[in-house]
Amino acid sequence: MVRREDNAWGDNTSEIEYADSDTFHWTNCTPQHATFNRSQPGKQWPGAKGLWGGFESHIQRNLQAGDTRACILAGPVLAADDPSEDFGMGTVQYPLTIWKIVAVSSPDAGGGRSLRTYGFLLSQKDVVDRFGVELAPGEYARYQISLATIADRTGVVFDGALLAADAHPT
Repeated sequence: MVRREDNAWGDNTSEIEYADSDTFHWTNCTPQHATFNRSQPGKQWPGAKGLWGGFESHIQRNLQAGDTRACILAGPVLAADDPSEDFGMGTVQYPLTIWKIVAVSSPDAGGGRSLRTYGFLLSQKDVVDRFGVELAPGEYARYQISLATIADRTGVVFDGALLAADAHPT
């Protein structure tokens, strides 16, 4: 799962358009609440904050303030008890929790640079429980967690270098 802005780059317009279109493949999609993916939900949801979209904007602002190079990994936490809904093409199960890992090169004590990773779990459970799948979210928390916890919850196997560089180890 990537933001189209993060993937849409290249040496010419054709490469940029091709990269941008790659963000719309099914392998890059996870069902999310209507405002979960928006940093500014709009007038129809006064006071609502799009947690996922806001978090992605926060990451982008931090990267633009320093070294803009980062490797960002993200995906759903698939759980057997995730809810189901018919969105018009048959019933599908959708995840309530999504993980994101940001890997960056950070200055180290010796004057060089070293890998540093940050893992997060963000939940849309509270908003889905409160408003259902069609309405605006209320406030709910974002939690930084260890990459090991993400691996345990998802079954994704991360390289040892990413785990060793975790800014929030267990």
